[in-house]
Amino acid sequence: APLGASLSTVYEGNTDQTFLNLIKQASTLPEVARPWTNVGPFNGVVDIPGVGSGNEGFGPVDGIGTAITVDPSDPSGSTAYLGTIGGIYKTTDAGKTVVDIGGDQLARDSVGAVAVDPSDPRTVYAGTGVSLFTLSDDAAGVGTYVSHDAGKTWTRPASNTHGYGTNAISVGADGTVLVGTNYGVWRSADHGGSFQQVPIPDNATHTGPASQPLGSWVTAIVRNPANPQEVTLAVGYGFGKKVYPDGEVIAPGN
Repeated sequence: APLGASLSTVYEGNTDQTFLNLIKQASTLPEVARPWTNVGPFNGVVDIPGVGSGNEGFGPVDGIGTAITVDPSDPSGSTAYLGTIGGIYKTTDAGKTVVDIGGDQLARDSVGAVAVDPSDPRTVYAGTGVSLFTLSDDAAGVGTYVSHDAGKTWTRPASNTHGYGTNAISVGADGTVLVGTNYGVWRSADHGGSFQQVPIPDNATHTGPASQPLGSWVTAIVRNPANPQEVTLAVGYGFGKKVYPDGEVIAPGN
């Protein structure tokens, strides 16, 4: 039996393209053309008794923090890129000020992973979509964006990653990029010009990919510093061997 409408929208392998199409449709609505003004709150929030402090006030950052990476070309360590469920930000003064560098260049504001190319620190990758598996904090994305000018401008490669959330990005010393999403892992050998999926042996017998996208949920990517060609992936679906409504196991390799 086919998936229900709600499940197929969330779990299909081209969720990112679905959202791009929806964004394109929404952009034709007259309301979209009206300007918006951010009225706050800014500079943190007031303490809530028994909950904790949120009043550090580093700057107007939208949404929960999801990722951070330091620019290796800054010897002081003061330059960093921050991904949140509300965009991508940059600081050049160790967090004293934080600037939104995504603006309206990203079709979706939610950013799940950020990485800098160690061989060319002006090249930055931002993986959109947050798949923390907490349901209330997840946000669908539209693939991976690339900047070749330290975050000033961003482009979305036509041959892109897939999945509603990006969980990890690893860039090797040679500039090879690996992006892990909740639908698998993608590789770029041309500095983000294009991405191709790498099959993961995560079916029941570990001889090939799982038949359903969520069976290849990648949460972490680690390279062996002594052997950069050796890569370890953390693969797993949070619900284990949960089945689809038709009885199929989502992640048989769990």
